[in-house]
Amino acid sequence: MPRQPRSFPSDSYQHVISRGNRRQKIFESEEDWARFAAALVEELDAEGVILLAFCLMPNHFHLLVKCIQAALSSAMHRLLTSHAAYMNKKYGRTGHLFEDRFKSFQCAPEGLLPLAAYIHNNPVRARLTTAAGDWPWSSHRDYIEPAGQGTAGKLIVLSGIDKDPLKAAAFYRSYVETSIARPGRPTPTALDALCAKIEREGGHIAGLIRQRSKRHDITGTRRKFIESALAEGHLPSEIADFLGLARSAISRYRSPGANVNSRDCP
Repeated sequence: MPRQPRSFPSDSYQHVISRGNRRQKIFESEEDWARFAAALVEELDAEGVILLAFCLMPNHFHLLVKCIQAALSSAMHRLLTSHAAYMNKKYGRTGHLFEDRFKSFQCAPEGLLPLAAYIHNNPVRARLTTAAGDWPWSSHRDYIEPAGQGTAGKLIVLSGIDKDPLKAAAFYRSYVETSIARPGRPTPTALDALCAKIEREGGHIAGLIRQRSKRHDITGTRRKFIESALAEGHLPSEIADFLGLARSAISRYRSPGANVNSRDCP
């Protein structure tokens, strides 16, 4: 009996991942990459799914999408089936190209920036390139196009950073460059998103409060981040690890109304 398509909540954001069967390559030539990238946009658009970010890799791909009409399964089924048939016919193969079903993880709106950066930095982490902008098969270049240009999906992410398109694009570029130093998957609903929000409000470039600067304005913003993180229920140990500080440096902020001036802030 055929498996039923999975349903996704309308207006939800989803991180989609699909890998080649047994980690095999899913592209062989530049024509294969280009054909898949074009089909991706076409199939998602046909089902009312907005593509916010993507990155194609030799044996897998990542997408960040918004499901307007909850029809992600139909679009992905057609996309993967069509590409598998194309590759098998072109290269005289048989069998499955992709492993089982695609995976998907729901993302909160405040996590869009960390997740987009994580997706666009995939080629850098895999050592296929030294900078996200050098990889041709992702939407990163679209994000750093002049203000007012690019896809609707890009504008959804950047509008959550700053109302000024130029400031949003500049912050995004800095965030991508600095976030590559953070290992592992993003934690988009937690400290990463809070850090990005407070750095924007303070007028700082992404990642600045995680550096060891003693500038008065930076220590003040760092203090605000620590206090906000504690107020949201994060453990001092989590915050310390995130900032690269001693845990004792965070514990001072646990008492409401603690009298801590900027010189005391780590």
